[in-house]
Amino acid sequence: MTSHDPANNVTWTKGMHHLDGAQALLYVRDRYGLSNGDFGREARQQIFLRTMFWKLHDEVRPTDPLHAFSLVRNLSQAISVDTTLSNSDIEHLLLSVRGLNGSNIVFTTVPYSGTGQVSSQSVVKLDPSLDQGFWHAFEYGTLPAFMQAHGLQPLGATTP
Repeated sequence: MTSHDPANNVTWTKGMHHLDGAQALLYVRDRYGLSNGDFGREARQQIFLRTMFWKLHDEVRPTDPLHAFSLVRNLSQAISVDTTLSNSDIEHLLLSVRGLNGSNIVFTTVPYSGTGQVSSQSVVKLDPSLDQGFWHAFEYGTLPAFMQAHGLQPLGATTP
């Protein structure tokens, strides 16, 4: 599906694209050219994160510490984290993804009951009947089963 972002005069076409940093920001921030606005932007952000995860996953070579260190160094120049996350923590995080596969990862949206206005702000109303169970399932790693039991759909496939 093709979409046009009138705020930045960018047209996005269906298919695979290689984006530089500025283009990636335009892609994940666009909401004006999408039929479902902020919800479309949210889906795009999840697609972007899923794609970045798999690209990174394919790059990690757990048996090569020099490669992992180089990857951590490059990532630390590209992302911002607070002072409690060290390069060693990032390296451990990177090495831990090697055991993940498509069945381990779920991209979804917190269940909501609708949208509305509070004063001048547009808001999304969480679904109180699913809220507590959703966060419990998220915390304890049972989100796929929770979602299936409640008819909730994850975002697309789990691999690009």
